[in-house]
Amino acid sequence: MKSGRSFDLPLSDTMIEIVEEALRVGEALFGPNPYLFPSRSNDGKKVIATATWREKSLPSETGHLLRRTHRTVAKMVSVSDSEACLLLDHKVTRMEKALSASPRRAWPRTSL
Repeated sequence: MKSGRSFDLPLSDTMIEIVEEALRVGEALFGPNPYLFPSRSNDGKKVIATATWREKSLPSETGHLLRRTHRTVAKMVSVSDSEACLLLDHKVTRMEKALSASPRRAWPRTSL
């Protein structure tokens, strides 16, 4: 994690099943370990976290694009700004907390 701090992330039932299966497979292949996707070190002696890699056919900023897409979709389905920040492991500002606590107003659209 970029921030270096842990955070809670809600998961759907399907995602929970996928994570549980990954943990079972990882333990079957590598024995008890603390990693979701374990692998072996280059010398084959230690169990380590799987290294991340970039897909060469995708732009280098793919991870950031996916985060922006998540934020856009969250807004479309009425996830509050403060909740969206928390889901992306961003700090929630006092202003965002205040805005999410107040009722949302639908302002009338006017033609320009």
